[in-house]
Amino acid sequence: MFKNRGLAFKLGLGFGLLILFTIAVATVGYIGLDSLLSRSAKMEAVNNISDSVTNARLDVLYFIGNKDKSRVDSFHKNLSAARDKAQALKHTLADPRNRERMDALIAAATAYENDLSRYLENDKNREEALKTVVEAAGSLQKVAEDLSRRESEVVDKAAGGEALAKVAAAQHKIDNVVQQFLRSRIEVLYYLWKGDKSRMDAARSILDNLVAAARELQPLLGSIEERNMMGEIITRAETYKARLDSFTSTAEVQANVVKEMAATAEKAELVARDSVAAQQESMASESRTINSVSISAAVVAVLLGLLFAVLITRGILRGIRKAITVAEAVAHGDLDVDVTTDSRDEIGTLLVAMERMIDAERTTADIAGRLAEGDLTMAVTTRSDKDVLLRSMAEMIERVREVVGEVQSGAENVASGSEQMSASAESLS
Repeated sequence: MFKNRGLAFKLGLGFGLLILFTIAVATVGYIGLDSLLSRSAKMEAVNNISDSVTNARLDVLYFIGNKDKSRVDSFHKNLSAARDKAQALKHTLADPRNRERMDALIAAATAYENDLSRYLENDKNREEALKTVVEAAGSLQKVAEDLSRRESEVVDKAAGGEALAKVAAAQHKIDNVVQQFLRSRIEVLYYLWKGDKSRMDAARSILDNLVAAARELQPLLGSIEERNMMGEIITRAETYKARLDSFTSTAEVQANVVKEMAATAEKAELVARDSVAAQQESMASESRTINSVSISAAVVAVLLGLLFAVLITRGILRGIRKAITVAEAVAHGDLDVDVTTDSRDEIGTLLVAMERMIDAERTTADIAGRLAEGDLTMAVTTRSDKDVLLRSMAEMIERVREVVGEVQSGAENVASGSEQMSASAESLS
């Protein structure tokens, strides 16, 4: 079927296949590029999610350090953006593992927000507890200072001797209570600054000693008012200690909340980093696959192109070589060359025409051979109005016939004259 097609069809088929292979390779490249662009967009989205989580962590750190409430708004904005992007990206992911990562990231972001809400609530409780501690410390310090000032006035009014010594001893013990209270406040301040629990334990121990010393001193005071004030000091010292315990408990809860927040934030960031790494790996894998497919498609296109080029070229050259062989044989006068073809294309048509030409040459050679043998009786039929050769040969044969006829007529006349001369000679003799 293919060999019966024309040269235009074969050449058109070759160019068509070339265009088809080019389109196929370009399509493969376009699909690969589109896939890479899609993967790049997904990786950019995951990077944005990771950046939002990181910014949210920085907002929390700034808020804890500086109590800047605008950072809380920024924190919610960043986490909300991370959740929305993860939710949108989830629907575009084909890999179930990547969708699970997005779900884990959304859950971690939600848990992180909940942890911050707990932190804010506990921070409020902590501030209130600290405020009660400060109030208790202030009231205790005021009573202690009032008692110390009152005792100083008593010392100034003492006449001397044993009474003065007794009052002075009481003044010294009161001052010692005041000093212990101040030491406890210093320990509390260190705890607030460094978060060292040993400082809070030291403050409790000092307050216990303060209460014990106050209880021991209370009966020794000279007036009921002073003993009542000392009792008030004991009560407020115990209240101060109780509020320190409450504050410490609240601070411990806050510390646990901070640890949970850090763990949740670390989990969210780890999931984000894992998602980024997964997208990078997928992009690298897709790049390798696309490169392999593109190269394979190009190689297949080249091989198929070469195969069809060889088949088309062989089909054309085979007929052309045969035509050249026939033409060269005819050029050397060989009219016995065999011209056979089963092709119906232009070259097949050319070979058929050459076969007819050779048949015509054979006819002409046969006429010339018979003419050379002296056969002037043959009839020469021209092949067309433009058949100059056979028409000339027909005219030549006709002229030769005429010449031969004239020669025969002259010979007959010469023979007749000879006979007449012979007869005349015989009669004269």
